[in-house]
Amino acid sequence: MATTESATTDLQRFWLAHARAAVASGLTVKEYAAREGLERKKLYEWRRKFKQRGLLAQRATETRFAAVQVLATAPSAPLRIVFPNGLALELAAQIPEATLRQVLACLGWPR
Repeated sequence: MATTESATTDLQRFWLAHARAAVASGLTVKEYAAREGLERKKLYEWRRKFKQRGLLAQRATETRFAAVQVLATAPSAPLRIVFPNGLALELAAQIPEATLRQVLACLGWPR
């Protein structure tokens, strides 16, 4: 296989165009081959050959993954209810009022 694009055959130009279009499409090779009606195995083979000869970038310029920063969230203040008999009910997070009413009703409150 030639090392310059101008010295390629029609078949090589065909596959080089598809290899480049596959990268530009943002699709996987499998998705691109299916969309274009190409044999996936052949597209992989040609892509590998073009990369080895410098006709196709080793890696796509687009990044499929993005860096993210996870921010620590402050824990919500626990809800603590102390009943006159000393029983304490602690909830780690806010809960809907209706749920709190059901929990209190199960404990016999309000009296």
